[in-house]
Amino acid sequence: MSDNLIIREAIPFDRSQILCVNRTAWEQCYGHIFSQQEIKGLFNNVLRQQGSWVYDRDQHLGTWVAEMDNRVIGFIGTGNLLNGYEAEITTFYVLPAYHGRRVGQRLWYQALGCLQQAGYGGIWVWALKKASACHFYEHQGCVARATGCYAVGKHQETAIGYWYDF
Repeated sequence: MSDNLIIREAIPFDRSQILCVNRTAWEQCYGHIFSQQEIKGLFNNVLRQQGSWVYDRDQHLGTWVAEMDNRVIGFIGTGNLLNGYEAEITTFYVLPAYHGRRVGQRLWYQALGCLQQAGYGGIWVWALKKASACHFYEHQGCVARATGCYAVGKHQETAIGYWYDF
């Protein structure tokens, strides 16, 4: 599997494939949390999304994609926080068909390596409490240090802020 997997920086041409991965992951991984109408409303720009922690973000730092056979199968985005010494994984999705095949782990380590090399002291990553992603972050050594609220339209869910110290 990993022999033909490429991890690289995203380019503008990847945008449509990244959006497709994002939507597919939401539909398959969050279908037990949000209704199909809520997910459709979010991706059709009818419903707003809001995370209570987003106001701490400063700017986007970079996005990497996992590509197999010229197809984007996952991506991870990073940003720095207003305090200047912490960063955040702002978005991170892998097509469900590739879960458990180390695609996410390879993206994770790519982003961490770049952020650590840039001098950040650690990173935050937020996940819905009901999402299976929590298990991934805990397995990577992240520690739950905060809680917040994430909303799609009027539907609110608890989110967990995980910290990873370099």
